[in-house]
Amino acid sequence: MKRSERPYVAGDVVVSRSRAAWLTAIVIGLAGLVYGRFAVIEPGRDWDQSDLAINYSAAKVLSAGGSIYDAAALRAAHTQFIGEPGVLFQALFLTYNNPPTTALLMWPLGQLPFSGARWGLVLINNAAYLLAMALLLKHLSASRPALMVCGLLGLLVFYFPIRQSFGLGQINGVIALLLATAVIAAGRSRDSWAGASIALAAAIKISPALLLGYFVVQRRRRVWAGALATLFGLGVATLIAVGPATVWQFIAEVLPEVGRGSAAYPNQSLLGALYRFFVPPSAMQTAGAMGDYPLPRAVWLAGSIGLAAITLRVTSRVRWEGRSEQAVALSSYITLAMLIGNIAWDHYALWLIVPVVALVVDWFQTRWLVGRVFWPTFCAAVLAINLPVPIQANWGATLGPIGTSLTTWGTLLLWGVMMARLWRRSRRGCVTADHPAG
Repeated sequence: MKRSERPYVAGDVVVSRSRAAWLTAIVIGLAGLVYGRFAVIEPGRDWDQSDLAINYSAAKVLSAGGSIYDAAALRAAHTQFIGEPGVLFQALFLTYNNPPTTALLMWPLGQLPFSGARWGLVLINNAAYLLAMALLLKHLSASRPALMVCGLLGLLVFYFPIRQSFGLGQINGVIALLLATAVIAAGRSRDSWAGASIALAAAIKISPALLLGYFVVQRRRRVWAGALATLFGLGVATLIAVGPATVWQFIAEVLPEVGRGSAAYPNQSLLGALYRFFVPPSAMQTAGAMGDYPLPRAVWLAGSIGLAAITLRVTSRVRWEGRSEQAVALSSYITLAMLIGNIAWDHYALWLIVPVVALVVDWFQTRWLVGRVFWPTFCAAVLAINLPVPIQANWGATLGPIGTSLTTWGTLLLWGVMMARLWRRSRRGCVTADHPAG
């Protein structure tokens, strides 16, 4: 190439990169407008946010010194501060069944009028969810193609779990941020902070505690300082706020009932999927009948042990060259939690944005599998995870029980892709600053 031609080539490269940056910004911006409609405006304006109403009523009962598991007290609080509760507080999964810490954490919103609490939680959830994606992408040094793919996935493809979570008044956006924070902290060797984030997430929904398994097999003991300190602080605050009798009621009465799981279509855990192969339609709306079906529970227990053993084994064999690999390894425990938890409602799928982002960024950085194999498999998993549950319920009429649990099978496929990625890495050996080759 002649010397005189080089500036023009460099200029063309700059122009090309500038156009790509503008194209990425325009596409993400348009996706953001659509996202704002179904993730912010509709949940705050159109949805009744029944799950928030339950937790809000529990926070009001807590403020009044009552029992947060007393259905009559919850109904009275709902009637006084929100309106007639309708069918709420008449069945296990229509009343307050969370740990006492959830009511404690909801206490600040309980000091607002319910309309203010609705909009406040919508904004908190959206800010937390978008921040989780942004921080994780920055931590992983995502390329522009990865940014575009993850942006479209997070803003559009995850439409159903976003709409369900924010519309019902769940706090899965906050949980997604806590899980992303744990991944980022672990990647920066700040294990105490990772432990604190995991403990906070587990105080809201128990199954994120499974992420501690990664630190166990990696022999990273500092995680326990943050986890135990956080749990101790929350435990003391909870005992002071609700009293030991309420804590014992949750452990002895509520937790065993919730632990039976549910065959209802929105429960997309492996246990819920197995139940739907065995139970009649009449049993799909109650937890009380689940004790009558021990066989699916036995199959679920055996399968859960197998999935957990594989995950522990694979993640114990690998040492990491980069942050994206470690993010894939730790976030694989999020997919495990979705699968083997006795309850994984459809809106829990919002947590899966963390392993999805990690896997996409890792592929663009490593190309560990040829694109014609990776992308069809990955897209099949993500689309199955995000298929609206009402559609899955309708497919059950033609495909049978297997068609009612496509979110479960998609999560299982995503977990399998992550295990394949990590297994392939483990067979290559390890070259890191802490673990040099040779």
